[in-house]
Amino acid sequence: MIVSAVGVNEAYYAVIMQDANHFLVAGSSAGDFVLLRFDLGGNLDSNFGVGGRVITNFGSGSDAARGIAISTAGLILVGGDSGGNFGFARYDASGHLDQNYAQGGRQLFGVGSGVNNGLGGIVVQPTGEVVAVGSVGSSVVVVRLTAAGEADGSFGNGGMVTLNQITARTDLGSPDRSEGIALQSTGGILVANRT
Repeated sequence: MIVSAVGVNEAYYAVIMQDANHFLVAGSSAGDFVLLRFDLGGNLDSNFGVGGRVITNFGSGSDAARGIAISTAGLILVGGDSGGNFGFARYDASGHLDQNYAQGGRQLFGVGSGVNNGLGGIVVQPTGEVVAVGSVGSSVVVVRLTAAGEADGSFGNGGMVTLNQITARTDLGSPDRSEGIALQSTGGILVANRT
């Protein structure tokens, strides 16, 4: 078990194995995305980012990473919330923002500024596109970014599809982040939530 130091303003929402010897966790640190790498003994890996940590600021005071995925090329994709929109960042395997992705490694996908907007999960398609699911008010939406980090205009309406068959809860006092996402080997996208 790993426990943050007393008084640290951090929360972690996602974890993934990066390789046989390291795992990554993502969340929020003082209102910014935080990404950390640990070895299997639970020690921060000082070869990752700065002392094992990477902080990414999207400009709002409520940035939080909610999902992590790793591409077939070993790039780390993190998705979450920023000021009511969906935020995405791509890093190389050592924790440096990928300057060839979107705007200096970061992308905001505008879904509005509603208080009930929240990202639930992300995956990376074999060709590098990022697909994410979340809630926008009472709607469950799927968004897709190109491999370069821009909204994929060939997917739904400007890169976003609203799923009318399922709905998100708005009575929680916070966004409904119960949505899950997975890729089928045939290329299909599976989405679930707690409607």
